[in-house]
Amino acid sequence: MKNDFGVGFKTLTGYTVIWKYLIAPGNQDAFAHAYGNSGIWAELFSSSMDNEGSALRESLYEQGTYLLMDNCSSEEITTSS
Repeated sequence: MKNDFGVGFKTLTGYTVIWKYLIAPGNQDAFAHAYGNSGIWAELFSSSMDNEGSALRESLYEQGTYLLMDNCSSEEITTSS
């Protein structure tokens, strides 16, 4: 797994950090399970009082490329990554 970047920015309703991951073939199902809506990352992130949810999206154009978007009402999410 390679984390290519993390970018934080303010939105109209809070803050969002977008992470791009490049996942090797054979590891994509496990990654999607761990970082998907009911995975361990969502469970950990949901313990924050400022959490406004996460969303995992798989690229339609680049095999094994995923974007993880973490949404939060606090600016802390943009500085604690």
